[in-house]
Amino acid sequence: MTYEPGCHIMPSERYHADPCPVPSLSRSVIQSLIFKTPARVYYDSERLNPAFIKEDADPKFDIGTAAHALLLEGPEGIQIIDAGDYRSGKAKEDRAAAREAGKTPLLTHQYIEVSAMVEAAKKQIAACPELKVKDLRKDGKSEQTYIWQDGDIWLRTRLDWISNDSKLIMDYKTTDKTADPNAFKPEALGYDIQDALYSEGVEKVSGVKPQFVFVVQETYAPYFCSFIALPPQFREMGQQKVTYGKFLWDKCLKSGVWPAYPNQICYVDPSPYALAAWENRAANIS
Repeated sequence: MTYEPGCHIMPSERYHADPCPVPSLSRSVIQSLIFKTPARVYYDSERLNPAFIKEDADPKFDIGTAAHALLLEGPEGIQIIDAGDYRSGKAKEDRAAAREAGKTPLLTHQYIEVSAMVEAAKKQIAACPELKVKDLRKDGKSEQTYIWQDGDIWLRTRLDWISNDSKLIMDYKTTDKTADPNAFKPEALGYDIQDALYSEGVEKVSGVKPQFVFVVQETYAPYFCSFIALPPQFREMGQQKVTYGKFLWDKCLKSGVWPAYPNQICYVDPSPYALAAWENRAANIS
């Protein structure tokens, strides 16, 4: 089954397998096109690569992933495993059954920890006067997929949360380091691309230009959150990357050529930091 342009509800697995009539462009694909290679995009694509082999998901417990599921999808997507660990055969069977049913398995103590984290997030979101979100379930929708076209190119995004009036997108990030806004590096993980692409998708489908806010939460007690929006220069950079990603994608699709690294010797320049550090050291050599 494929989907036409619009806003849709679908399982995560269907979204990541690419639900569009033709191979489509997403945030992660744009990131890989620009900062890896088109050849890597082709190799990793289930739609493009006939020899694609899907890797099994890492089964290890991730508090951030679990918190994401509980906060945005509610307890319906969680399966509590009544055990202290997964050493017993029954616990392993229950975990496998939960995953088969599309649920996130959590041991009892994990569920208690994740629940505390999620409750802390809800309280801090409700306490932020600029967001005007008191109840995530009532004031908006989670895990919505937006599909649209730009010329011949199909694009898709899956939003963590969007308000009922489409004026606010919230994207939930977790960190085991710090949620300090001064430590937030959006360009490192393509968050500027995410801001630009998600905002474009919502505007194309709904006609509303949304505000995009990252909700960043620490994965250790007391689970502090910060709320971060990108300034105009960052958003402009993200939009430029999206435009360049579309260009590369269209070029590769039409030509059938997905280049990797240059097939020649490349010379790299030292960074200004490396040069300055050496010049400072050299000046003190006696």
